[in-house]
Amino acid sequence: MNHRFLLCCGSALLMLAFGIGLILSAASAQALPAAEEPASIQEPAPDALPGQPEEATDQTSSETSATTAVAEDVDPWIQVSGTVWRMKPGFVFLRTPVGLLTLTCQTCLRDLRGAHHVTLWIHGSHGAVDIAAKGQDKSVRRYLWGPPVFPSPDKKEVLLWTPEGERAFATGALAAKLASQPAGKPVTVEVNAAGTVVGLHNLQYDLQISQVPNQSNRTEMKISGSVAKLKAGYTFLRTPVGILPISSKTGLKQAKVGQDLTLWIHDTNMAVELRPNGEEQPTVRLLTGKLAYATPEKRELTLWTPEGEQQFPADQARGTLAGLKEGSPVIVELNGKGSVVEIRKGH
Repeated sequence: MNHRFLLCCGSALLMLAFGIGLILSAASAQALPAAEEPASIQEPAPDALPGQPEEATDQTSSETSATTAVAEDVDPWIQVSGTVWRMKPGFVFLRTPVGLLTLTCQTCLRDLRGAHHVTLWIHGSHGAVDIAAKGQDKSVRRYLWGPPVFPSPDKKEVLLWTPEGERAFATGALAAKLASQPAGKPVTVEVNAAGTVVGLHNLQYDLQISQVPNQSNRTEMKISGSVAKLKAGYTFLRTPVGILPISSKTGLKQAKVGQDLTLWIHDTNMAVELRPNGEEQPTVRLLTGKLAYATPEKRELTLWTPEGEQQFPADQARGTLAGLKEGSPVIVELNGKGSVVEIRKGH
């Protein structure tokens, strides 16, 4: 079955034009067109959401088990958690540290309540959604997607990626349906704790990147693409798996159409690299994080980068930094040689 992040949250729910959406299609990289939202459904814009959920810091067993996958150099790679904020028939809206996550499914997600904690993983062309009750260390629902691999001709087992690594699942009563899927076409399945496929679903996901997390959490992300459009305060990044709009409130304002862009998010830190199309050397690198001085003299800042923590001279920004307390958000802009161009206050 097809499985994707939708800019419009599926055919039944169309969000505001250009308002949101990481579109993922495991079968195709074609972006879906934006459309206006029906008057009967008026969900708040992403920036109007309440504060970040405290539950985002919960560490369920499914989250902590994904540490090996985080270490891999996979692009795209996403791990983000949220809690149920609102529900409509067939739709679940969740608050995450980076924005709104919407799950769409007409055949599942019917028994959720507001206390549920959801973790979404994207791992190349594979992914997973885990749903757990608040305070529980085991998921009550797990959905997996990706191109299925059958290790034997009888197709009684199917190999799928999970946050813990590749695993074989018994196809059970759904063996014939899975076997009839076109070769190489991604499917979305529900699996149980016993290791059996118990459902085939058209589960779709929409994730928006509207802010840098302001409190510690387990959010991880790496995704690359080219800048397709600039509109309404968003940079629209075209990636191999769809369109990712990035709000200017994250500090990204220098992007130009046609540039290559790579975005990382790690806990409360974000890094963005902008490069001429097809070039490896960045022309701009933005680092966003919390203000921390490397020494008592406050002559250097320490910020997370994709290569690890690094120190940057603070002398030229003493006026900007004078009124900021340690822990305040800051943005450091670097040029292609890694030299500091500007240090400014973050959102």
